Amino acid sequence: MDEITAKKDCDALINACWCGVTVIATAHASGKSDYLSRQIYRPLVESKIFETLLTLQMDKSWRTERMQYGN
Repeated sequence: MDEITAKKDCDALINACWCGVTVIATAHASGKSDYLSRQIYRPLVESKIFETLLTLQMDKSWRTERMQYGN
């Protein structure tokens, strides 16, 4: 999937994941805390569908983080 830019994108992702589809998607955020705080991504955070976050850095390197969700 391309970039997540609207609520309908979030809804489609959640529906696909509930049907067993594995997805890779892009979202604009400066890092994990920014992603978690953006209202547009709230449904994705609440559904806990992503396991790993890959952050691309300005120097073209990247960092991966496991998503840690509260109970």
